[in-house]
Amino acid sequence: MLAALLLTARVLFAQPVVVPLAVPIEGAPFAATLAGLDSQQNLKWKVGNKLRVMPAAELIRWGSWRDVETGPQILLATGGVLRADVLKLEANQLIIGDAADLGGLLWDESSLPIEAVAGILWQPPADTLTRDRLRAKLLQLPPGDDQLLLIGGETLSGTLLEVPLAGRFVDNTRPIALLGEVFQLQTPRAEKPLIVAANKVLAIRLGAATVSQPGARQAFARIGFRDGSLVVAKSIVTRGESTHVQLPGGGQLVANNAFGDGTADWFWQQVSLLQPLSERVEYVSDLQPLGYKHLPFLSGQWQYGTDQNVLGGQLRTRDQVFAKGLGMFPASRLAYALEGKYRRLQGSLAIDAHARLKGSVVLRVLLENDQGVWSAGYESPVIRGEEAPVEFSLDVRQAQRMALLVDFAERGDECDYANWLDLRLIK
Repeated sequence: MLAALLLTARVLFAQPVVVPLAVPIEGAPFAATLAGLDSQQNLKWKVGNKLRVMPAAELIRWGSWRDVETGPQILLATGGVLRADVLKLEANQLIIGDAADLGGLLWDESSLPIEAVAGILWQPPADTLTRDRLRAKLLQLPPGDDQLLLIGGETLSGTLLEVPLAGRFVDNTRPIALLGEVFQLQTPRAEKPLIVAANKVLAIRLGAATVSQPGARQAFARIGFRDGSLVVAKSIVTRGESTHVQLPGGGQLVANNAFGDGTADWFWQQVSLLQPLSERVEYVSDLQPLGYKHLPFLSGQWQYGTDQNVLGGQLRTRDQVFAKGLGMFPASRLAYALEGKYRRLQGSLAIDAHARLKGSVVLRVLLENDQGVWSAGYESPVIRGEEAPVEFSLDVRQAQRMALLVDFAERGDECDYANWLDLRLIK
């Protein structure tokens, strides 16, 4: 019996090792372990027992990324997020890192320009859609006053003077009123700063942030990490036991190898997603559509989502989150001008994770040639909730315009939250 129990335990705990897929611009995907990056931006892969090298600009994507619900989470103006402690707010910078200084967090003490920080999810909602909508709200607010969004729904505006001090910045000699975890906000009509208990704060919007999406010339890649961080990096440099991630527009993050093996391998082992920004790849969500049309059925009028699902949240599948893509609801159509500039249209098709087991759609691509004649380019199988994404690739070399269509499949339009994931045009 003991032998049987031991055998059962081995079966239960012996989880298969899943090697992530690398998807190149040209050629078939291959399973590989990311081993590093050289000074010429060539990626090094471990493929079985062999080492493979390829330019980063030739890669579409490697691995996957999933966010976390724990906080604080620092929202970057480029759309990324950092899972780190907020240590101190200064006039021109926000200092983040590991308050306990025990190596429990990926990021060591780092300074970020205020303009690079869109906000902070101080107490992120556990529900993914609520958290996504709050994140989108902070990123969409125009520059202006700082704002404290409170748990009860109230918003306080003014100039944020101080956040709760943490780590080496804690000053035990301060007045008793300021020793606890409090925010200080200078409101326009008050003589003294308003003191707000940290446990009442849901999120912070920093009004100096300039939200922007850097292109291939300003940044190297979008990088996701196992701790839930996601950054757009300009460059990555290893110095001794630490790795420095330079951000577009200024500021850098320091990943400290406090308990690693003293090599750069430690940093790359924390990476779960690598999505280089290549001039050969243009994401459809970055293009201005020619027009949008939706014919309501039972659920009323729906707008499409740009790098969002139709619910206003991030593009999600059961086990990962996508930064780029489109969300659409049946029956709808989006049209774009191609002007014969591209070779292929590629992407993945799925029902958003918020539909769970519900939802079923058929997605189509129509193409118009230089004679003004439209024809069917692609039609998907029925896409259902919680099924694995369906990959597709379509030749668009002769296309002047294209239309993306989402149609009903089964059970009317119930939870038909269709996602075009990583939808891209290859030059």
